[in-house]
Amino acid sequence: MPLEEYTADTLRTLPASDAFVQALPVREAAGAAASAGPDLGVCMAVSACVILFILCLNKFMRVFPFVGGGFFRWRLLENIEDSVSLSRDRTTVACALIPSLCTIYSLYGVFNPAIVQGFPMGLRCLSVTALLAVIMLLRAGLCSFMRPRSVSSERGGTVDRLIYDFIILLAAVCAATAGIASVAGVGGATVRTVLIYETIFFFAVFVVCKAGIGTVACTDLKTFLYLCTPEFLTAGMMVAISVFL
Repeated sequence: MPLEEYTADTLRTLPASDAFVQALPVREAAGAAASAGPDLGVCMAVSACVILFILCLNKFMRVFPFVGGGFFRWRLLENIEDSVSLSRDRTTVACALIPSLCTIYSLYGVFNPAIVQGFPMGLRCLSVTALLAVIMLLRAGLCSFMRPRSVSSERGGTVDRLIYDFIILLAAVCAATAGIASVAGVGGATVRTVLIYETIFFFAVFVVCKAGIGTVACTDLKTFLYLCTPEFLTAGMMVAISVFL
């Protein structure tokens, strides 16, 4: 009797030749998946970030003791501004680490607007970097526009450039988190949550540090609003882009 007539039997036995033929596509698909390499865009983005970091390694090693120590002693962050070369190196290192931070955010979906989700991963990392660069430019404009007359240009420049110190710290911590998670095999959702909490923590510390340094000479409400409002507007802009775009 043909095999097709046993419709009620859910445990039908096939001939060995048929079973072998039907198993072939599964094995071929598994072999193809195993042999598939990593995403080319991801490799290019990570390689570019590594090259940028290597090019700025000497400057990073020079600046990081001040930036890391400034996390506990804010006076060290002000000392960076007293040295023109040190301040320039700090800014260069921060700009070089921004693509690394954006790449990590893109890979783990920390900052992943819907308008870039359809892009290949390499182009997505580049788009997120461009978005963050535009937001940083808008922040600089807000800081300059909202600076009250009671704050000197020197003091205002000092507090406005504090963001670079915390970008360096945040990028270093996020890179360490992503590296440890990759080695330990931690799930992407868990890593994403940790990265979000790290970002919130460093942002809060940055705002407190900026307010603490900026209010040394000026303690009026207008100055306090100038110190905090651009940062909250910038953060709100990033959240709005991530949620609504």
